[in-house]
Amino acid sequence: DSQQQQQHLPTTATQKPRENKSSNQKEEKSSFSLAYEQSFGFFDDISDYNWELMQNRAATRQNHRFGNDPLKFRTYPAHWYMNNFEPDFTCPQERRIGGPGDGPKWVCDPHRLTKISEERKKNEGVGCLVYSVGCAGKYHLEDGLYELLGPVCEIHVFDPGNFARDDLKDKNMHYHPWGFRSSYDDTYKPFARGEFRTLQETMEEL
Repeated sequence: DSQQQQQHLPTTATQKPRENKSSNQKEEKSSFSLAYEQSFGFFDDISDYNWELMQNRAATRQNHRFGNDPLKFRTYPAHWYMNNFEPDFTCPQERRIGGPGDGPKWVCDPHRLTKISEERKKNEGVGCLVYSVGCAGKYHLEDGLYELLGPVCEIHVFDPGNFARDDLKDKNMHYHPWGFRSSYDDTYKPFARGEFRTLQETMEEL
């Protein structure tokens, strides 16, 4: 009946249904291991029940409004994005780092970055690594991350211009005057001028 359907735990194709229980009972008895393992330790307080709800939302999404013609409106970016690929995952405590406007960015649960980076710094000697691509001289995001995390995280900023600052090294920030290009498509040429490298080339050099 409808009551059983409401109480039934949503599952993905690879998961078996669990017994029907009230939401409160599920929350009380559920572990948090599923989200913890599948997020590589990032989410440590999301119950298995809620994580499966999030999995189900992603698994049942519809990517294209026009399934038979997914490239429809491709010459009108605003129309194309309105009809394709809506977000299917939301971080519980996402925050805008750096303030409003151009430059700042939404970051997934930054309080978790603080906790994890401090633990890694203590246990492994390194905190976290941040790659920030395209700043145009606006360091709102990077300065915001530094205020949040301190120098425990190594922040690399990439932009094919001349946007270095004198105070970057004191904040464990490093500016690199190049952008990123495709590692497999040699026909695409970036519209911006300057030097471009692949992500793989960048990681090997740094």
